[in-house]
Amino acid sequence: MKRFLPLLFLLPACIQVKYENPYIPPYNVWLILNNPVDTQYLFFDRVYSPEDEASYGMDGARAWVWNSRDTFQFTFGVQIDTLTYYYSPFVPSVGDTYHFILITPDSADTLTATTVVPGDFTILQPEDGDTVEVGEDAPLMVWTSSDGVIIYKVKAYNLAYGFSTFFSYYSADTVSDMLRYGSYFPVEGYYDIYVIGYNRDMYDYAMSGEAIINIEGAAGVFGAVVERKVRLYIRVPSR
Repeated sequence: MKRFLPLLFLLPACIQVKYENPYIPPYNVWLILNNPVDTQYLFFDRVYSPEDEASYGMDGARAWVWNSRDTFQFTFGVQIDTLTYYYSPFVPSVGDTYHFILITPDSADTLTATTVVPGDFTILQPEDGDTVEVGEDAPLMVWTSSDGVIIYKVKAYNLAYGFSTFFSYYSADTVSDMLRYGSYFPVEGYYDIYVIGYNRDMYDYAMSGEAIINIEGAAGVFGAVVERKVRLYIRVPSR
């Protein structure tokens, strides 16, 4: 099964490490809770040495996520590009604390972590359905603040051609002048513009370059984002 997922912009690598590293975690885990996406995806595999042939997702683990009200179990078997993920159909609640546990296939190890989903926010301008001409007079993108967000990522997805623009815009504030730069919009047409708020764990994973973030006994991350979008028609002036 192959599908487009708006937020799988940091696909988990099949991590390979060198033996001289001071610590080699035995497992690679990637789980980013995403509100409002209706299915959450978990990648799990072991960490490989340079001499090993890496696989693309390991079956047989048992994994759950829970908050103060509900528990959600993950099932193996969704392929996205070359990787196979565990999945669980639920929408994480904004502002909630979630706990994660994974029992490895041989029951030898238990991996745990906790993360907090950022608070809600709304894109104020432009409005959904607006037409915007790229250039210095284009409106700023403005959105409300979200509790728990460390940085916002703004990304454009072209609907006609099915691609995300190569560049992403990052903002520590609740404003972006992305619509003023033609490098983000190579062709005219309809775009979904996503504003994605990273929590601390996701920020550390994306920006620090460190392999080990917050999962006891594993490389990777258990993090959370809140994602909002508007659909715009982008006019590109003749060059």
